[in-house]
Amino acid sequence: MELRTEAEGATEKRCFIARSTQRDGHARYALKRLKKATLSLASSHKEDKRLLFTAGVADLAIEAKFLAVLKHPNIIKMRGMASVHPCSDEFFIVLDRLNDTLEDRIHSWKKSVRRLSGGLGLVLDTRGGKKDKMFSDRLCVAYAICSALHYLHSKR
Repeated sequence: MELRTEAEGATEKRCFIARSTQRDGHARYALKRLKKATLSLASSHKEDKRLLFTAGVADLAIEAKFLAVLKHPNIIKMRGMASVHPCSDEFFIVLDRLNDTLEDRIHSWKKSVRRLSGGLGLVLDTRGGKKDKMFSDRLCVAYAICSALHYLHSKR
């Protein structure tokens, strides 16, 4: 029987977590919690400030409740949440990490369109394959959004 020191066991656990939570060197998950500035509003003497805190807590709790029951490939998955009261400053939810947003994609597509326009575009994309691929990518994203919205509407 091999005996390990406590430090070796801790190192092994950290390595397991690093392997399990990363893909291609990028984090697979994101933690979502209230900002410290929002948390500090809880003890404010002004009612409007406390209401901002309450709204933030409610928004995060409602998001967690919705994401816990939604199962669709085009809707981000909630993987877990802290086992503390949602009003606690330690409350968080664990979500799949988004590598880019729709806004990021649209910006990238605009740059590609500019690059493929005009005379240089004719040289870079002689057969139109890049423009066709870009159109196909956009169509796939539009379909994914529509599919997710259809699913959400079906769940009311």
